[in-house]
Amino acid sequence: MMRGVGRETRKSWESFPKASVYELRPKVDGYYRKVRGGQVYMTKKDVWKIGETTQGVDRYNVNSYKRKNFDMMPIYYGNKMEILIQEKRMIYGYFFRNGTLPPGNRIFR
Repeated sequence: MMRGVGRETRKSWESFPKASVYELRPKVDGYYRKVRGGQVYMTKKDVWKIGETTQGVDRYNVNSYKRKNFDMMPIYYGNKMEILIQEKRMIYGYFFRNGTLPPGNRIFR
């Protein structure tokens, strides 16, 4: 689980890029693809994916499924190491509350 964080700790703290953890939420209520197969009905308040980026809204191509159908909501800012830890906490928290990963997350990372 923490392999990615272990590698990151070998770098100097100041060298980490600024980054954020975000949630992708549907723009409208409706059915959306699950990355592990099938579809799920979601409202605008539901979380489709939890992710991390150093690129902000440029993380997804303008024509991508994710950019067209979901709003990116940055919810935590920090350096790369901080957001890797926060992303893991949020994905595991989602899993323990809902019994499954968010529909847009393939693995726990």
